[in-house]
Formats: sequence, structure tokens, C-alpha cells
Amino acid sequence: ECARLENEGIVDAVASDDNNAILFGSKWLIRGIFLRPQSITLSSLEKIGLTRERLLNISMMIDGDYNSD
Repeated sequence: ECARLENEGIVDAVASDDNNAILFGSKWLIRGIFLRPQSITLSSLEKIGLTRERLLNISMMIDGDYNSD
């Protein structure tokens, strides 16, 4: 998984149009590179003021992919 490669220091960021990479532990997410290369954005949890734990909790509350029900 790409987030693991980033956490191990093999890569600097994860390129994905899916926010799940941040839920898996990626610290830097490059978005738009595949679907909209003219509008690439770089995101991080710190940039939006969240922790990974809070983001996981929000995902479960809104019935995201990580809700075990």
C-alpha cells in the first residue's frame, strides 16, 4: 500500500484521487494527478487541522468505508 511506503520513508507522498490514503496513514496526498492534471493539489491532515484519529472517527460517524456495520 502506498501509505505504508510513505510511512517507511520510501516515498515522499501518495498520489491518489481517493482520500482513503490519508485514512491509511499517508501524511501527504497529491490529488488530481490522474483525473485533472491541470489542477493538482497537495493536502495533509495538518493543513486542514485534523488528526488521523479524528478523521477516522468522522468517517465512521458518516457511515464511511470503515464502519464495521
